[in-house]
Amino acid sequence: MSRYEGLDPKLRLEVLERDRWRCRWCGVTNAGGDLHHIRYRRGFADDVAGNLITLDRDCHGFVHGNLRNGRSISKEKAQEILYFLVANPGVTGSAILRRHDKSERASNAG
Repeated sequence: MSRYEGLDPKLRLEVLERDRWRCRWCGVTNAGGDLHHIRYRRGFADDVAGNLITLDRDCHGFVHGNLRNGRSISKEKAQEILYFLVANPGVTGSAILRRHDKSERASNAG
């Protein structure tokens, strides 16, 4: 396999425009344009729009398991939410996670 040298600029622009230059996790304008591979990159076949999403730096770290506000997220849960976001423009990951947490609390209380 050849050495990875980054995304094709046309693909990068396609994903940023699809996501309206906003972090798909929190919704803030993402002028820096971090892109995240939802399924970990194993080769050039993973460099496709359906496997990429725009995240700001803080949210990018969070979906990689970094703590934020005393909380982390599993790789599996992050991937599930991120794939949903690619298919559903206008929804944010933080909103999905809040709904999931609320549903989980309700089922644990019952």
